[in-house]
Amino acid sequence: MKENKNVVIVAWRDMWHPQKGGAEIYITKIAEKLRDSGYDVIFFTERYRNSKEDEIIDNIRYIRRGNALTLHLEFPKYFKKYLKENTDILIENFNAVPFYVPKLHDNTLTVIHHIQDLEWNKKFGKIIGTLLAKFFRNEVKRVYKEQKIVTVSPSSLEELLSIGFKKENIEVIYNGIDVPISSNIHKPTNKINIFSVGRVRNTKNIDEAIEMVKHSVKDIGIKNIRLDIAGKGDDEERLKALVKKYNLEEYVTFLGYIDDGKKVRLFKDAHLHVQFSRKEGWGITIIEAAATATPTICYRVPGLEDSVKSSTGYFVETTLQETWDKAVEDIQQQNEEYKSKQRECIKWADNFRWDNQMDRFLKYLESKN
Repeated sequence: MKENKNVVIVAWRDMWHPQKGGAEIYITKIAEKLRDSGYDVIFFTERYRNSKEDEIIDNIRYIRRGNALTLHLEFPKYFKKYLKENTDILIENFNAVPFYVPKLHDNTLTVIHHIQDLEWNKKFGKIIGTLLAKFFRNEVKRVYKEQKIVTVSPSSLEELLSIGFKKENIEVIYNGIDVPISSNIHKPTNKINIFSVGRVRNTKNIDEAIEMVKHSVKDIGIKNIRLDIAGKGDDEERLKALVKKYNLEEYVTFLGYIDDGKKVRLFKDAHLHVQFSRKEGWGITIIEAAATATPTICYRVPGLEDSVKSSTGYFVETTLQETWDKAVEDIQQQNEEYKSKQRECIKWADNFRWDNQMDRFLKYLESKN
């Protein structure tokens, strides 16, 4: 049926990692599509608490070694010794630090969600962060610009082209969603529910949502507003301290990790989804929110300007506070502008089903082999 049958996927995290996010969902969907299409799939990733070094889950073999610091050393050694001889295709889920897969195998494909530069600055400060961002940007260009690439949005494509990649080597394949598309819109009428879901890291700027809730409660006197923060990450304790400092415990709830069922229920009850990153590859949670008729408030930045439209959300065009107040007022009034955004959200989300996107991925992969 196919010339290439054995696939190795290397990724920083897998779907069960406590800090998994949209990139992990995307690469797992790829693994599942390849499995269902007759490929034997090995997924190599880092170890984490209570994880097993080697196990088979749903007919995909998971090999876990090292940690966030050592995985990039562990994988090349293990691959060369145990996997390379029988590997037909090597796929990398790129995240900040490259695995240099073109140097490990002749037939590779790399998924690049976006080039992480702001993240380096957030983590290491402006001087060191800028140096690291420049170094890895140059490394990615040097090693990958002639290779087969999949990226997830027009913004990410333009970013890759701007640093020297060739358009003919890149395919844009969007993220999909599993969240059911709403047929009817039913939201609570006695409160304003704001929802944030994803990794709780400082690059997500969730503190800005907390600041806006403080503004609504303290400055305007809105008492029926609630912010639910779902997800885990290294910024959680700082954010909890901020909520305590502002005496907002009644208005802000930290839910930790939630399963997909609870996520869908929260989206269905939410009036507004917040995503205050300054850069994303795409924005799966934005499309998930749209599927439940929940508009998103965000900045007009790469990635987010692809997954949000003016008709499906609120772009911060002036100040965050002004845009926030506008969104909250629309929700309170349930005016036609807000209801129109809800209807357009549902229409927009219907374009992004995983089956369609993964069919495109498989077609692209096999056209290049």
